[in-house]
Amino acid sequence: MNRSSFWQSGLVSFYENKLALTGIVLLFVLILISILGPLFTPYTYFETHLSLKNTAPCPQFWFGTDELGRDVFTRVCRGGQISLFIGVTASCIDLLIGVVFGAFAAARGGKTEEFMMRCADILHSIPHLLVVILLTVFLGPGLSTILIALTITGWIKMARIVRGQVKQLRETDFVKVSKALGGSGGHIFFKHLLPNCMGPIFITLTLTIPGAIFAEAFLSFLGLGIEAPVASWGSMANDGLPALQSYPWRLFFPAGFISLTLFSFYLVGEGLRDAFDPRIHS
Repeated sequence: MNRSSFWQSGLVSFYENKLALTGIVLLFVLILISILGPLFTPYTYFETHLSLKNTAPCPQFWFGTDELGRDVFTRVCRGGQISLFIGVTASCIDLLIGVVFGAFAAARGGKTEEFMMRCADILHSIPHLLVVILLTVFLGPGLSTILIALTITGWIKMARIVRGQVKQLRETDFVKVSKALGGSGGHIFFKHLLPNCMGPIFITLTLTIPGAIFAEAFLSFLGLGIEAPVASWGSMANDGLPALQSYPWRLFFPAGFISLTLFSFYLVGEGLRDAFDPRIHS
């Protein structure tokens, strides 16, 4: 099966997957709420109304208010913007570093490849929480610290996948023919290797985004992430946990949005995996 028919067959299979399409619809709705939601409320995410603190969901405050009287709906929308931005940005950085590192290691081969992958293994063995704590101490908590913490080891999985794909593809006939015809390393990589790696790369990227979102939420939940008054879903869940029994909406809404977002991305990722798995379309 040539590359064109492979992608056509994969797209048809993906669009026939109802669960994957459900994931896309859910993601679209969640993104719309995060971006456009604040336009439908008169409150800002940091605006306080102490006389209305811990108000239950009502027509005035759709998701209720928190301990400072801040509108939970507006803060959930703001938290969605932060969490989605961190997830997508961290995953794109992982994509860039992982593709370059993995492809270069596979292309060089020999001792260079062995050295590069052992360095990646050593870096991957460092406890992630320890890295975050050290970065927080030296750089202080904030958006940039979270992005650095997520990407400092997050690219390794992508690098391993790209390395494996490139090593497998460089032994194929069309790559050997291109070399025999005098094709340069850059030409072979961008013309033959990279396009044939796009399926696994795209699938990995789709499954990396929810992992980054969850990692950010977990770190913010531990108090190592976004600083107040800026909201993220993780920091809101952290603030709402002590009030679970008395004011459950403060935890329910941010935790629910985290769960729906992760669920949606995994549905899309699994749909892409089923549609573009080379073992199925070989």
